[in-house]
Amino acid sequence: MKRCGVPPDVYSYNILIHGFCKKGNAAKGKALLDEMLMQKIRPSLVTYSSLLSGYCLSGQMDIALKLFKKLEAWGHYPDQIAYNILIGGYRKHEDFDSVRRLWIEMSRNELFPDVYNCTNLVHTYCMMGCLNKTLKHLEIMEDGGVPLNTVIVSVIVDAYCREGRIDDAFTLLDKMQLLMDSARKIKQRGLGSYSL
Repeated sequence: MKRCGVPPDVYSYNILIHGFCKKGNAAKGKALLDEMLMQKIRPSLVTYSSLLSGYCLSGQMDIALKLFKKLEAWGHYPDQIAYNILIGGYRKHEDFDSVRRLWIEMSRNELFPDVYNCTNLVHTYCMMGCLNKTLKHLEIMEDGGVPLNTVIVSVIVDAYCREGRIDDAFTLLDKMQLLMDSARKIKQRGLGSYSL
């Protein structure tokens, strides 16, 4: 781009940083961030989220957390996506205390969990062998309007099976099937009422 006389902007840098970080090269992503700052291009939350992903992917959780903590100083407030990236990184590296700490911090900052945050927490509890906490969280999730999805159900069914609770696994699968059937009927009724 530079050779063609077109200076890169925040969007160009975001694409490059995301690409390098997705491939596990957070160092190259960080170098591009430094270049952005030298060019007086203000990074966006997307820029930092890509770097967070890169550090989490490469197991550099300490650097990811430092970056996360600096967001506010740089004029960005961590959103659900940034929290989810960090929570997911800690879950993959089995640092369950950090997952819980971030979950609590997210709630204190009045960021209400979405389906991705909830999926991460359900997965964490199942990895810890805390199926009862998972089920309690599942109730809270449903009461809060966060829908079940196939990933959450699959994780819980797997946990039930590992504990030998096959009947409970089938009960949950039946419940999921009922929800899917109800949604399908509502969708069909809704679409059937429109005429062209």
